[in-house]
Amino acid sequence: PNLKVFISLGGWTWSKNFGQFAATAAGRESLVSSCVDLYLRGNLPLADGVGGRGSAAGIFDGIDIDWEYPGGGGLPYNSVDPNDKHNFTLLMAEFRRQLDIIGQENNRHYYLTAAIGSGIDKIRNTEPGQYAQYMDWVNVMTYDFFGAWEATGPTNFHNHLYFDSSSGVTGDRASYNINSAITELVSQGMPKSKLIVGVG
Repeated sequence: PNLKVFISLGGWTWSKNFGQFAATAAGRESLVSSCVDLYLRGNLPLADGVGGRGSAAGIFDGIDIDWEYPGGGGLPYNSVDPNDKHNFTLLMAEFRRQLDIIGQENNRHYYLTAAIGSGIDKIRNTEPGQYAQYMDWVNVMTYDFFGAWEATGPTNFHNHLYFDSSSGVTGDRASYNINSAITELVSQGMPKSKLIVGVG
């Protein structure tokens, strides 16, 4: 009876337009209002005689944002804006604002979460200490650190707790471990109580 159901938006293959919409106040407001209208108010388009206003209301308890990634590092066709770092914070603020409005209308709390990158190269392109205030929690993608997509070996860990100094990995890639990710997020102001470690 206490199960919560979220819609997750974005992901590796569907993050193309986040940078574009997050770049302006009008874009952020439009993106969020369309999500609230479709997923929370449940106003589905009519198709084959089904759907319509309110037809899917009450299904979702919250929205999860999986923007991979602010500032780049995702698929090459994703839109990237030089101000993505702060625009991500502004987008979370707009989601929280509109979720609170519909929450007051329906006398309930709508959750806002995000799946976030765990490498230092991803964390430095966001403002954890600022956007955290708008989130109920964040799901840290502490997995897929290394995998079959690597151009060369050696075989390495998928979601290890600590850096392996014998791995030969250097630079930003040395931060690709759970301890480094969580330590960095906390040092930048993310409350420990809002961090969920992901395991592949």
